[in-house]
Amino acid sequence: MSSSKYMMVERKHLRLITRRLLSELRKRRLLDSSTRQKILDRSNVLSPFGWIVYKLASMGLWETVYEIIKIRPGEIVIHKNGVDDDLFEHPHVKLYHEYIFSVWEPDQCDILVLLPCTNVKPYRRSPIHRAMLSYAKRISKRGVKIEIYAISEPMLIVPLKYDNLYPVANYDFPPKDMKKHERKKFVDLLAKILPKIVAKQKKIVAFMPRHHSGILMDAIKKANRKLEIEFWPYGRLAFKSAYTLYKHILGILSS
Repeated sequence: MSSSKYMMVERKHLRLITRRLLSELRKRRLLDSSTRQKILDRSNVLSPFGWIVYKLASMGLWETVYEIIKIRPGEIVIHKNGVDDDLFEHPHVKLYHEYIFSVWEPDQCDILVLLPCTNVKPYRRSPIHRAMLSYAKRISKRGVKIEIYAISEPMLIVPLKYDNLYPVANYDFPPKDMKKHERKKFVDLLAKILPKIVAKQKKIVAFMPRHHSGILMDAIKKANRKLEIEFWPYGRLAFKSAYTLYKHILGILSS
């Protein structure tokens, strides 16, 4: 399904299907506190994992629901195997795409930092993400609303509040294995979701190595709109660059 076919789900309808899903999970004795936390977003409507569970349940695929509920963060169950294995077309990845296009509404914030995805899952366990999360926590103590998203193949965009949820926390897609047609798909889909993200942010800084920054730059061009995203050099010394980015953001806030 192309992103042009996605339509935003009305909040009233989303609340209704959330209540129905929770009721059905409760009947099937699947709704413990851990599952409920994964199913619901902070606003008490469906998270991306909840959306996937809802769609699978709607198709009667309860065995699959049982299986994915048991998957732990960091347990890799979605692999890129072989030349023809396109993870952008994995059914659960496509349901995640459906969620970010038709359900998810980006939070409005003062600073949004875009980071690359990592081979470590969840992303927050990787050294560079831990460093940036630490800096973001310091910045937020100044009363500044700051968010971190990851640019990901094949997930497109991942707010870090979702990085411990299936399937975001459970795939392996080495960038070196990306084929030309997959890169085009990545750029095309990212170009369509970027305006939705940029519209809610006061300042966006991209901090990522050449592979992901190149894809993001191509997506910005493809979007054919004025999307103001500052690119901060990643360099070979990523931790040093992360610290200088932190100082740069402090400078912006002080000006």
